Amino acid sequence: MKPGGLILIHGGALGDFVLTLHLLQALLDKFDCPARVVCRRSYHGLLATAAQVEAIDLDRPTARSLFGDQADAALDEFATGLDGPPMVVDCLGTNLNSGQGIDYRLLRIDPRDRPPENHILRQWADRLAAQGLAVTPTAPTWLRQQRSFDDDERHVLIHAGGGGKAKCWPLDRICELIDRIRSAGWRVTATLGPVELETWPAEDILRLERSAALQTFERLDQFVESLQCVPFFIGNDSGPAHLANALGCRTLVIFQATNPNIWAPPDARCVGPAYDGQPPSVDAVFNAWQEMTHTCNASST
Repeated sequence: MKPGGLILIHGGALGDFVLTLHLLQALLDKFDCPARVVCRRSYHGLLATAAQVEAIDLDRPTARSLFGDQADAALDEFATGLDGPPMVVDCLGTNLNSGQGIDYRLLRIDPRDRPPENHILRQWADRLAAQGLAVTPTAPTWLRQQRSFDDDERHVLIHAGGGGKAKCWPLDRICELIDRIRSAGWRVTATLGPVELETWPAEDILRLERSAALQTFERLDQFVESLQCVPFFIGNDSGPAHLANALGCRTLVIFQATNPNIWAPPDARCVGPAYDGQPPSVDAVFNAWQEMTHTCNASST
């Protein structure tokens, strides 16, 4: 039966949230009904152009009540104005208890990966299927509708940080990769976000700035604006890489601490981790970059 609306509850990191948008798109395609997404305020801009989707701040007092004895009463507020009982997809482990209070259908997704080592989107879809809902995750189409490349198609944005330190490719290799890409005639822009600006030593930031034009951003919407204007992106396994991929950038992701078979952005090209436990070599990443750009150039001619 078609629900009166969808309520998706998510409080995880950026990469997980972007992946969850693939589930949201599948649900919107299946039910064609309004959706409310309870999430971090910093993510609201990613939903601004999605038809029938309203973002709700996870930090508002009512949302915090989802973890207490009044969870169903809080959900009642979120469902106000819907045409009927909502379908609730809980990715956060709230205290909701379907059947206590308002009428709704509750589906839970534990976002952590489990054996077997299928892609995480497949795992999440399987968890929904086990609760009686069959969907096929698909790319959030609204994120790719605002692309505006500049005239310089040979332009790549490289995000040097993101995620935990174990996920980040060594800075000396990033700088060497930048030199090789620039020598091949490409324009390279490096970027750092608030985490890197707060935690990186000043000398590391200066070293990266000497290798390429450096953009810094304090807010996610600033980073989105940069991604909407470049055709190519290189980054570590992190939220920025997932976001770049979802926005339509041709994306190369460097893995060294996580499994790309589980966590790769859909359709992105990945390199690593090395079998000896070491970070991928510059040669490996540069060769993957050349292969990706050659494939893209061949498909556009």
